[in-house]
Formats: sequence, C-alpha cells, structure tokens
Amino acid sequence: VGTKYSMYIDVSKEKEGEIATKRLFFDITINSPPVNGTLFIQPPLFGINNQTTFVISCNDWVDDTTEILHYSFWYHEVGTPNPIELRPWSTSNEIFTNFTVMRYQNPETNVTITCKIKDNYGIIAEIQSSITIVNSLKSSKYSLGKALENYTLPNTTTPSMLLARSEFLKSLG
Repeated sequence: VGTKYSMYIDVSKEKEGEIATKRLFFDITINSPPVNGTLFIQPPLFGINNQTTFVISCNDWVDDTTEILHYSFWYHEVGTPNPIELRPWSTSNEIFTNFTVMRYQNPETNVTITCKIKDNYGIIAEIQSSITIVNSLKSSKYSLGKALENYTLPNTTTPSMLLARSEFLKSLG
C-alpha cells in the first residue's frame, strides 16, 4: 500500500479591493513497489556448470495498484563486472535455466540471482539469492550433491520443482 499524504492549498483572489481566500483539500497517494513475495530456486544450493536445470520463481508478490505484475530475471557472477539478463520483462514469474559461467576455470563460481518485479507504473522491487555453480567434479560441493540425492522437498512441491529436482539429480550422474 502506498503512502498517503493529505494536503491543502490556499487560493486567494482580489476582487473590488477585497481578498477572497478558498482552501482546497486533497489527498495524494504515492505508489509503493510490489511486496511480500519470495524468490525460490531449485535446486537451492548449487548445480553443475551447463548441466543443472534450475527452476527460478518469484512467488506471492502483491501490489496495491497492479493485478498482473511483470518479472525480469538476472544473474551476476561474483568477480565479474555486470549482471546478465536471463529473461526480459514478462508476466511469467518462473524460468527454467542452466548456467554457463565465465569463470569456469575455478572449481566453483558463486552466482547471485536477482528477480525484479514491476507494477504497471514502473515501480520495481528486487529480491536476490545466491547459488554456487560447480565447474569441476573435484569440487567438494559435487561430492555433497551426491550425498544429498535423497533430500526431501517441502510440502508445497509443484511440478516445476519436481522437474528441477529430477534435472539436478540427473546432472550428478
């Protein structure tokens, strides 16, 4: 909900030597960005470079002025100059993607995922989360992934979450 301001203005006019003043009251509401949403990434910790399919979704965002919000997804490798757009503005709040990182020589690359949420007036909210992209089977996280093959999913499992888990487990070999 936006911030509401109550204001008034005094308007004066001189007529036949007398000044008449009228006070006008009005309210202005300043639009607020979308709120109360989450960023969901599956698998949540890490994946294999150019193999693991991630499901990234922005869920439960609400706005007081816009019923249908627009979403844009970005990623940024730590140590690189600019974020990269995964998908431009769309009404879909979910993407499926894998990553080919620039710093593939390193055993692991940390990546920040950003979801931008925009209302019809162009007011934008952002939410971020980090994951690790494993570039080498020698990484300790690759071994951890093998150990996590039987991890349990939350009760709110959607078909896209199940697909992401399946792709993640396939990428582990």
